[in-house]
Amino acid sequence: MAGPSDWHEAQERERGWHDALTDAEREIPELVRGDWSPRSGYEAARKLIGRPELTAIFVANDQMAIGALRALSEAAIAVPERVSIVGFGDIPEAEFFTPPLTTLRQEFGEVGRQSLALLMEQVEGAPRSRRRIVIPPELIVRESTRAPLLR
Repeated sequence: MAGPSDWHEAQERERGWHDALTDAEREIPELVRGDWSPRSGYEAARKLIGRPELTAIFVANDQMAIGALRALSEAAIAVPERVSIVGFGDIPEAEFFTPPLTTLRQEFGEVGRQSLALLMEQVEGAPRSRRRIVIPPELIVRESTRAPLLR
């Protein structure tokens, strides 16, 4: 479940999802998009409900994951027994969702520090940098994920 196509963050998360599936030699399923809001996560998850191959949803942010959890609950689809959900961001509420959300924690403070350092270099006269800085996220495993049941 991707974020808006015109956001760099959404594009990078989508690329990571695609690369992980490719590396695992898995089929790339059809992508559904949201706008970062819980409502859009709810609506996107409703589009996924009913796909017999659905065992997991990677959601581009935790807010959309809230909506996805609600849609699955309303459809009586058990998380994680039937479908696992992974969010992105590790918002403070993530550990209090039902079930607690597995998510990728991004160190936004470090992202800000690195961005400010690049800006200060340019302010001080350094040439514009083409350097790409990547702050890897940390997987926080909670109760919204498990190995899929064999069918």
